[in-house]
Amino acid sequence: MQDISQILDHIMKRKGFKKVSELAKLFKVGNSTPSSWRNRGTMPYKKIFAVCKNEGWDFQEILFGGQKKELYKQDDKIVFHTGEGDPVYLTKETSDLLNMAAEILISNYSEALTANIRAFYQSFKKEFDLEIRISALEKKRPVGNATAGSGSRAHTGDATRKKES
Repeated sequence: MQDISQILDHIMKRKGFKKVSELAKLFKVGNSTPSSWRNRGTMPYKKIFAVCKNEGWDFQEILFGGQKKELYKQDDKIVFHTGEGDPVYLTKETSDLLNMAAEILISNYSEALTANIRAFYQSFKKEFDLEIRISALEKKRPVGNATAGSGSRAHTGDATRKKES
């Protein structure tokens, strides 16, 4: 995906704009806002999506800079390939969810969606990192360690002797 400067340049070129004020008018923002986006590196997805929808443009084409992309079905999955790197395989359900998320991004609920996605990602990342650490520990743990086994039996034996007395 391109950064915000590349995306804004692509839109200006596509519309034939020479001035940032023309771009600002397209986005329905103040004249200095597109420059602020560039300086901060912020991506106004909602506004970009709305412009794409109004202009009849492909949102993904704008984000990826018009790179060759392919979208096709393979078995029960949808394959998206930008021409760079490995293709992304999406199930029909995932594709539908992405389309729903795009619609929500241009609605009044975009902040709620964004907050939920971030919270879910943080939770997922923590769980995923924990799984990686557990897996690494399991690989390091000696299998069939006699000392650990003896300790366990001794402990069980102690508990049994206490009950007998």
